[in-house]
Amino acid sequence: EDGNEEIATTFDNDVFSYRASLKQKKYKNLSGQFGVEGYKRSFLTVGAESLIDGRVRQNNFSAFALQELSFEKVALQFGGRIESNRYRPTNDELPELDFTGFSGAVGARFEAWKGGAFIASFSSSYRSPAMEELYNLGPHIGTVTFGVGNPLLERERSNGFELSFRQNANRVRFNGSFFYNDINNFVFQAPLDEDEDGNVDVEDGLPVAFFTQGDARYVGADASLEFDANDYVGLFF
Repeated sequence: EDGNEEIATTFDNDVFSYRASLKQKKYKNLSGQFGVEGYKRSFLTVGAESLIDGRVRQNNFSAFALQELSFEKVALQFGGRIESNRYRPTNDELPELDFTGFSGAVGARFEAWKGGAFIASFSSSYRSPAMEELYNLGPHIGTVTFGVGNPLLERERSNGFELSFRQNANRVRFNGSFFYNDINNFVFQAPLDEDEDGNVDVEDGLPVAFFTQGDARYVGADASLEFDANDYVGLFF
């Protein structure tokens, strides 16, 4: 305005993260590691495109372990993770929220023949709602929406399995997988129509999107093939 430039919105996002892991000494067929990790986050936006009214502090902490039993033709892997998230807004109108959950997985690798292996795994994964999903209330130009957070969101729980086949030869490498996941309380943004006129509500010239939850299914497959034609040329699909 009048040739003067001003900063419309400032984003202050301070994160201190840490991780410590210990690899245990192998005992017969058993190997693995365990550890802890986490972060402390302080988030504040001020200005025309402020996403959350007031600073929000988040404290994340988790402990994990991964173990593997290896035999001549078979290897078994299993692991677990406990995670805690605590949200502490400075705005008294925003609720303080706590989430704690467990994730676990088990998998097996079978060597069918030289260079060929089948892999099967099952996992049950926990995810707490993100800060933006809980507290956002403002225009988000990146997603071209006016985001409305939902402090009533619950944790996500995903149960699924994956089947894979791998083949490694001198000149050919193949990897193919099929995966299936059922997700309970999947978090997503839905268009909002509070006045029920059949049109999406508009705020600040942007469509309003409300964070909500519903059950979801995630199914897919992927494959890759690499071929070394000679010492100088390789192809991949």
